[in-house]
Amino acid sequence: MTTVAYPLTRPGPSWFVVSYGEDLIGIEIDTIEAVYPTEDQARAWLARNAHADAEIVRIDVLWSAHCVVCGDKPDLPPPGLYRGWEELRDYLHSEPGWGCTSEQLVFCPNHQPSREE
Repeated sequence: MTTVAYPLTRPGPSWFVVSYGEDLIGIEIDTIEAVYPTEDQARAWLARNAHADAEIVRIDVLWSAHCVVCGDKPDLPPPGLYRGWEELRDYLHSEPGWGCTSEQLVFCPNHQPSREE
């Protein structure tokens, strides 16, 4: 059993500024532009940056990308905060050596659990 020293979730609410677009083959994608602790701060960012296809999304639980044992973070683009486990897991698939489990735990290359556990 793994002792979790650095939990992956933190309570919100928080506000994500999310913009929308299409990738090269026409699939709609969304991009997290910024994350703020208050809705007013998110609205101010949106007013300053004027994205035509952006909206503010309230998130009640944030997921943070880091190792649950040591707290190290992968080399992912900011903000390193995600709206759900599935989104975090999908981002980690592009990080060599990092892994996640069905128990919603994330491990850096130095703390991967053994296959026998």
